[in-house]
Amino acid sequence: MKTFIKRLGVLLIIGIVAMGAAKVFQADIHADIYALIGQLSIKLRAFLSDTPEDAEAPGRFPDRAREDSSAANLYGIPADHGYSDEALQRYRAWIDQAIEHSENRPVIIVDKLARTLELWIDGEKEASFPVDLGRDPISDKFVEGDGATPEGVYRVTWARDRGQTRFYRAYLLDYPNQTDLDELRDLQAKNLAKSTATAGGHIEIHGDGGMGMDWTLGCIALSNEDMDKLFSYSLKAGTPVTIVRYGTRENY
Repeated sequence: MKTFIKRLGVLLIIGIVAMGAAKVFQADIHADIYALIGQLSIKLRAFLSDTPEDAEAPGRFPDRAREDSSAANLYGIPADHGYSDEALQRYRAWIDQAIEHSENRPVIIVDKLARTLELWIDGEKEASFPVDLGRDPISDKFVEGDGATPEGVYRVTWARDRGQTRFYRAYLLDYPNQTDLDELRDLQAKNLAKSTATAGGHIEIHGDGGMGMDWTLGCIALSNEDMDKLFSYSLKAGTPVTIVRYGTRENY
């Protein structure tokens, strides 16, 4: 028991120090630090859980909702993802519009629940890659620092190759767009967000992902190998990027 307490105490101290560093250096924190924090949290859950072998598995927010299968709808969408027929129709309308536009150019569709980035060309799905998302992978992004990955219809504004970006390779998105800014102002008008809050920015599709956990500040991260594959399509500025919470699958 004493050994357990000592080991738990050491892990708690390390976790507190790591989280403190994350808070101080949040604007410039590197992927390796978030990965460390994630692994520490997994270890702590292993110590505190009655079934540590389960706690060792890489976790994602939706996993907790799936513990109660009765809370899922007929599509298997977890209750905490805010499922409604209206939302599903909205997301699928965005998806259909994106696929229709792919007849003239490549388009990207990101499904946050499925953790996938799909590349569509001429109405056909050309490729699909697994992704890591923001620390809050479920919510839509509204304010800077919320750790959420945004939802909506965006465009690539520029591409950065190796040596031009901190995350291997990257595509910058035009977040926040006018819709995002209007949503933030609406929240502020309802006193649901601070009047000084900003929408944030610099949301990218970038490399250094493939960690099997959600760790970014809101970006969409692919493994470097998958970023190489995505870059092989030579996507240009203006490439449409649609991000939905769910909707690309009939059954999750």
